[in-house]
Amino acid sequence: TTIEFGVNIKRGVLVGHHNHVGKFCEINPGVILSGNVTVGEKTVIGSGTVVRDGVSIGANTVIGMGCNVLSDIPAGSVAYGNPCRVVKTNKRSDKS
Repeated sequence: TTIEFGVNIKRGVLVGHHNHVGKFCEINPGVILSGNVTVGEKTVIGSGTVVRDGVSIGANTVIGMGCNVLSDIPAGSVAYGNPCRVVKTNKRSDKS
């Protein structure tokens, strides 16, 4: 697993094998990142979210609380629900 500079991993997070977490991400309490997960730069993952094996989350993305992320989430998205789905574009991603 590779965790880049400026990543904020909070209490109770479980990080599996062969993951890559990009710069300046925020991973909130109780998140589970299974194996072979990729998290793009400046992404926020809400508390209690579970990310399935092999899923890729794009840069500048916000994932809501308590989601089950079962498929890839494109960059610059806001996604939530169960299963997790893209709901809208992250307007803050344009101002990187």
